[in-house]
Amino acid sequence: MLAELHGKFEPDDGVPADRSEDLLTDAVFGALRYLPYGVALAEVFRAVNVKVASADLAGAQVRLWPTIPMPAWPGTLIEPDVLVIAGSAVVVFEAKLFSPFSYSHDPAQPDSVAYHQLAVQYAATKAWASGLRLSDPVMVAVTADATCPNASLDRAVRDVERLTGAAAPEVVRWLPWHRIAEIFDGLDRLRANEQAQVDDVLQLMDKRGVRKVFTGFPMEDYWLVTAAQRVASSRLYPQMRAFFDELTVVLGTDDVHWSQPSYKGMWLGGASTSASKPADWTRSFVGAPYWPSAWSARGPKNAANLALYAIFDFLNPALEVGLSIPGLGAAFMQQRWTSHLSALAGQLSALDQYELVLDAGDLARPIRTSAAADVTEDWLASACAGMLNSAHLRLRQRLAIETVTVQQAREALGKVQRACSSIPALWEALHNTAHIAAMPERRATA
Repeated sequence: MLAELHGKFEPDDGVPADRSEDLLTDAVFGALRYLPYGVALAEVFRAVNVKVASADLAGAQVRLWPTIPMPAWPGTLIEPDVLVIAGSAVVVFEAKLFSPFSYSHDPAQPDSVAYHQLAVQYAATKAWASGLRLSDPVMVAVTADATCPNASLDRAVRDVERLTGAAAPEVVRWLPWHRIAEIFDGLDRLRANEQAQVDDVLQLMDKRGVRKVFTGFPMEDYWLVTAAQRVASSRLYPQMRAFFDELTVVLGTDDVHWSQPSYKGMWLGGASTSASKPADWTRSFVGAPYWPSAWSARGPKNAANLALYAIFDFLNPALEVGLSIPGLGAAFMQQRWTSHLSALAGQLSALDQYELVLDAGDLARPIRTSAAADVTEDWLASACAGMLNSAHLRLRQRLAIETVTVQQAREALGKVQRACSSIPALWEALHNTAHIAAMPERRATA
């Protein structure tokens, strides 16, 4: 909004890179105008080593794109991105994203060496501040660099001396965008609406790629990851293979077999390829799906993903067993399941050993969790709204990883099978969405 009010988004003015830079400046420093100065602005000043009394912060002014005359160059106006006045302190922020700092010639000497943008802004702001009996300004370069752009800022300091005739080595400072993001992320004592604004700004900074910056790997962390990969491949995964081989054999004696006997595919979590979600790159679980012969045949769509399962959860260590129901689209699930939700909630109330969870695609990262006994019709309706094609609704039980045995997993899966078989509304709902091809025989004739 502020960028448009100051003419930064005129249809015929500026290039897309400039507009993106102005939009980011608007979002970040515009938010700073409306956050408590004693919290947010105080932290920004602290980051650039500007000392201001609390009373002066309370009456601070944050101006975006002000117009200031340049007395040394009659008729010339300069427009810094942000001007902040707190007491007698004056701080100017010039923000860059894709574009470099500009250079300007003295209009009276067009053939002279050009002056750095920060130096011109300093000279103009210094004269303006002097007329108001304010202190000389501090110039802050806001950039997306990982390290301080010393060559450019040193040039600005030299040009300040050329323009003003006085040495001013401390007037130019650097504040990277990612440091501002850290400040915003660390703010506390905010009202709900203020926190919402901060969250939106941080989300935009993420999209612009300035919330975080690569500054090198903490090598201890890197070696931990590589060591973990070696241990997993050489020691942990082979043991898990042995576990699932044994479990499959004993489940076979219970007439519970691979979900797809001809394929015998494992479930592996954390296969995200999204560049925007690095937290999802981890392998979050390893597991196997099964299906009891006593249960109805599954429908042709997503049949293998409707399954009893056992997974080793790597994010919140446990062996988890349960029933996983794949989503078939929120609208479709809502349409076909709504009439069954009241009965389903009532029948789940007896299953006090289990939880009902909804995930968005990764079984180790549920987005909603409730004790099965506490599930309501409204909870189920909300879960149906989240049943996109990648989602799963799961009835689960978790076993302590330190003491788990194959026999314990077998018994737990048997209990899950019996618990699910005791919920007629579940099978009616699954049949209505064609998760199963037909109703169980004993219920069809009841």
